[in-house]
Amino acid sequence: MRLNPDFIKHDTDKGAVLIAVGKTGEKFKGMVNINKTGSFIVDHLKEETTFETLLADIMKEYDIDENTAKNDLDAFLAGLRKIKAVLE
Repeated sequence: MRLNPDFIKHDTDKGAVLIAVGKTGEKFKGMVNINKTGSFIVDHLKEETTFETLLADIMKEYDIDENTAKNDLDAFLAGLRKIKAVLE
């Protein structure tokens, strides 16, 4: 999976925003606020990756258990999929 190239990330003091551009921007009007963990995930989605790799990276970066990391990652990716910000 990877980030849809029609979404760009702009860093802010509290995390970042995802902005739809190109053809996706014509359909999806607006921005998505993401926190620092979301920004970390989006940065890793700029290159092709897998769920398992993302999960391991999150657990290492934030020193959290696998179940918590998996649930949070599932929820975050579901939101990105809903707006078509992730390509599978």
